[in-house]
Amino acid sequence: PAPDEQEDTDGPQALEIDGEFYIGMLTIPKLGLELINRDDVLSPYFDIVLGHHKYYDGKHGYPVDFDNTASPERFVIDLISVSDSLDAGTDNLGRNYASGKDFEHLLSELKEGAGTRYNPDIVRIIEEDTPLREELAELTAQGRYNVCYQAYMDIAHGQSQERPAA
Repeated sequence: PAPDEQEDTDGPQALEIDGEFYIGMLTIPKLGLELINRDDVLSPYFDIVLGHHKYYDGKHGYPVDFDNTASPERFVIDLISVSDSLDAGTDNLGRNYASGKDFEHLLSELKEGAGTRYNPDIVRIIEEDTPLREELAELTAQGRYNVCYQAYMDIAHGQSQERPAA
């Protein structure tokens, strides 16, 4: 693939994604569709699973044979795409191919891609809604650790426990 096609869903990364890993990433939406296709109750979500790695303008992303711009679920696809990029771009816990960015840095990338990669209305809402921005900044930083810790404690101990002070 061309270098500009090797970007992750959240913008340029600190480490390059190698060819094998990139090829594997391209199969994720179709594998997801295969999984949810096993239950007819999930059929309303087919387009969302397939389209959340496509650009808002439909010109880039994957799978290349899916037209997200024609989907009746386009807005939800766009919302999941922005959400996935926020998660991926700020994650320091689970993604070993990139260093997490702070929320404001990632927001600047969302603004740069508004109208092409990202739905400009969703980006504008995030940019202009101060309480939402503050909450997203917290959730993509310390809040992520708190949520992961709480999930671990709930699973490991079958109950909710407060995180000890750092």
